[in-house]
Amino acid sequence: MIRPVRAAAGMVAPLGIPLAWRQLVDDKKRMAAAILGITFGIMLMLFQLGLYNGIMAMVVLPHNILRGELVMVSPNYEYFGSSMEFSRRRLLQARSLPEVESTAPLYLGFLQWANPVNGRVKMIFAMAIDPDQNPFLIPEIAGHIDAIRDPESVLFDTLSQEDYGPVPALFRDRGSVETEAERKRVRVTGLFTLGHTLAASAVVVMSDEAYFRIRPDKPRNMANVGMIVLKAGADPDAVARRLRQILPGDVEIVRREEFMKAEQDYWAKRTPIGFVSAAGMLVGMMVGGIVVYQILYTDVNDHLKQYATLKAIGLADSFFVVLVLQEALLLMLVGFIPAALLTAVLNHEARVMAHIPTSLSLRDLFVVLTAVGAVCLIAGVLATRKLRTADPADVF
Repeated sequence: MIRPVRAAAGMVAPLGIPLAWRQLVDDKKRMAAAILGITFGIMLMLFQLGLYNGIMAMVVLPHNILRGELVMVSPNYEYFGSSMEFSRRRLLQARSLPEVESTAPLYLGFLQWANPVNGRVKMIFAMAIDPDQNPFLIPEIAGHIDAIRDPESVLFDTLSQEDYGPVPALFRDRGSVETEAERKRVRVTGLFTLGHTLAASAVVVMSDEAYFRIRPDKPRNMANVGMIVLKAGADPDAVARRLRQILPGDVEIVRREEFMKAEQDYWAKRTPIGFVSAAGMLVGMMVGGIVVYQILYTDVNDHLKQYATLKAIGLADSFFVVLVLQEALLLMLVGFIPAALLTAVLNHEARVMAHIPTSLSLRDLFVVLTAVGAVCLIAGVLATRKLRTADPADVF
């Protein structure tokens, strides 16, 4: 038993070097072309996945800075940038439960913002709060609560797009920046750092009085989102069930995690984002698979006589299938390393230049590696069809 095993091992790895590797490096130009093609395909998959993760993180940036275990929204709520209103009275009713520590209304809407330098008008996303019921976790906002009590004061996001004006630079030079929102005078009295989302390229935070001064058409007794903070030790699920029992059907109570998941689902399933990301990954897989198939098919054709000779002396088809599959996996592994490094560079540039929080976890890398490995194995099996059906007598 031992002698045949050693003989087979010697054929696969003569002189300690795997035969599959020797086959690949025999034609260095072909191998270089194969590695470039596979690297491109894997990089495309990794970058698409990282970009998708970044977009899913972007859409919940406002959610991450809100304090509360439960969220109250309208039954017609779609997404953060387009949320229907509900009566603020429901938040007061929710506060009656002994497990509820506090509630905070949030008013959301888009305003016409004038660039303080050139006067050009663009839509900016506004988040308004009651200064006495601050729902934000960002210390920069908490530190400017007294400043925004003035109905003409707003806080400006430092990561807003430049089209809205060099507000952060002007603020640091002057201490405040005056401009207009909905043709009404406003003054930037502080900065905070959040980042734009898919729905909004710039964000301002203001008091509810400032919001209703700028948008007098909005009803004061309505809110878009309500944050509910529970006392220590309270069970969020139990409190949510109790609130659903005592409150009318004109509001919904959801866990904070469900609130964020619903936002991500909206952008992933009801917009082209999910389809485009999946299509990009599919294209990457196809590119890698086609390159591997072409390289291995050419390799099999070039060595068909040698393989036929080995078949004539008794080697089974399984030996050649394993050999070609080894080549496929080696190509994948050699291409995966530079692809991962190049993707890390692209992700860094996306974070710095576009402020998209692209990221890849070890699980993401493993998923892509597994998917590419499966495609390469399939390509390897297809590339051996001619070899498996070849008759040594016909070859010679």
